[in-house]
Amino acid sequence: MKVNGGTGFWGLGCLCVLVACSSSSGSPGGGSTGAAAGSSGAHALGGGGAGGALDASGGSGGTAHAGAAAGGSAGAGVCAHELANAACWQQKNLQTLTSIEQSFFGAVFDGRYLVYVNEASGTKNVQTRFDTQGDFSGDSAWSAFDAVALKSRGVRGGAFDGRYVYLAPFEPEDNGAAQLTYDSIAVRYDSQAAFNSLAAWSSINLTQASGTQDLSVPGFAGTAFDGRYVYFAPTAVGQLSGDAVRSGKATRFDSQADFTKAASWSSFDLSTVSADAAGFAGAAFDGRYLYFAPSSQTHALAVRHDTQADFAAGASWQTFETTSVNQYAGGFQGAVFDGRYIYFAPGSGGITYHSVIARYDTQASFASASAWVTYDTAALNSDNFSSWQFNGGVFDGRYVYFIPRGDTPLVRVDTKADFSSNGAWGNVLLLRVASQAGGFSGGAFDGRYLYLVPNGLGSALRFDAGTSTSLPATNKGSFF
Repeated sequence: MKVNGGTGFWGLGCLCVLVACSSSSGSPGGGSTGAAAGSSGAHALGGGGAGGALDASGGSGGTAHAGAAAGGSAGAGVCAHELANAACWQQKNLQTLTSIEQSFFGAVFDGRYLVYVNEASGTKNVQTRFDTQGDFSGDSAWSAFDAVALKSRGVRGGAFDGRYVYLAPFEPEDNGAAQLTYDSIAVRYDSQAAFNSLAAWSSINLTQASGTQDLSVPGFAGTAFDGRYVYFAPTAVGQLSGDAVRSGKATRFDSQADFTKAASWSSFDLSTVSADAAGFAGAAFDGRYLYFAPSSQTHALAVRHDTQADFAAGASWQTFETTSVNQYAGGFQGAVFDGRYIYFAPGSGGITYHSVIARYDTQASFASASAWVTYDTAALNSDNFSSWQFNGGVFDGRYVYFIPRGDTPLVRVDTKADFSSNGAWGNVLLLRVASQAGGFSGGAFDGRYLYLVPNGLGSALRFDAGTSTSLPATNKGSFF
């Protein structure tokens, strides 16, 4: 059974009960309506209020415990799914699994297991998996596999197609036949096989798949699955730390074909639609349309593709300048779909102001400014951080969470409330609910728990959000 997966760049919510994908036609100029936004079934995750670093606002619900303990694997007391209650949080140090070569970016949920995607820039390529039916804080539910033999490093985020987990090559490495060429190597894991068996893993060198070196093949940041194809959002050609050039070469894989064959892969250069349509970080799928989030503040073109149209035809792609709605709405890191709206999470973007979240209404025209709204999370910034930056987002059936890139708060919005109202928003400084909270890179949702992925040597975190049974059918995959 196929399920829609992945939001690529960084974290979509996931439901543990797999649902067959939908591919509704939608209205002209609008996306699939999908499940109703903020669908019922999720617990109210907090008390009221607006702003404040320990606020857990979001309609009626439990009380925000402003006096939560400052650390610990799990706080004392009873968890009623309150964001700022330390009793609702657990943490796990993964360094013993990764041999300290740890640089996670994204997680992919397959219906039972959660694969933490390790960028693996060192001598190892240790991918890590958690059994969501086991003990998060213990060791028995965790496993690791060094996939160094696949010769792929710099993977970031991924997607799930109902059987296979795909990892996107983010920063192409010089591990090909010719030295100092930047090979982009995609990886796939068979969830029906043993995680720690090399036979369960396969890879393809996209740079050399045609038989000759194609140095126009970029790295990717963000994946999405539409029921048949896995899409990869292009970032740049070359290594990001050196001579990288933004790329618009969108790529997709046909999941009904051989993963290791070049003929199973196709690409389309978005720069032929617009010169600024290049350099993305995040992907999402709404049941019909595919979205790429622009990673640059100065080239802030969000892109939409009609998956029922010709992938290689410029007419099936649209762009929208997000800074036309708000001058600071750009430089995103991740996209999230909640059943009606697409949310774009603000990331680095190349300027000092990164706090503006953009939201698009899929029931309206993509090209219409009235379909877009923004919210500046600086309105919640009672602790006077210079800016709030995020690495992706996760939807749990009611709330959309924006994952903190550094030591700034975890932020969420109640999709049943007014997006533009401060009362719809809540946040918590994670150092106040966990002793080893640092920066994070994406997350996932398994039907009850929200998982935050550490982007350095910090601990993985898990929040007891309560049970949700009404996630969009497209919310089955990745962090980014």
